[in-house]
Amino acid sequence: MCCVVFFPDDENLPIVPPILVTVPFDYPENSPECSTSRKDYESTPFLRAIQKSMVTHLLDLPSKFTFTSLLDMWEMSVRKACAPT
Repeated sequence: MCCVVFFPDDENLPIVPPILVTVPFDYPENSPECSTSRKDYESTPFLRAIQKSMVTHLLDLPSKFTFTSLLDMWEMSVRKACAPT
């Protein structure tokens, strides 16, 4: 099963490209997979920062994680890229 996920209207977050999440048929035995479109997420330094953060957070997730955890990680990556350095 695949779905494209968008942030709800949050006035504090910028508009970002969607991510593609694939949920396996045997979920929750196997975790969902996440993909960012290279074309979209490599187009600006801001979007590359989101992508880099997502990759880092994905490596830190346990071997089994939920769809909700994946979306939380994506939102956290966007918020981190928006934070002043």
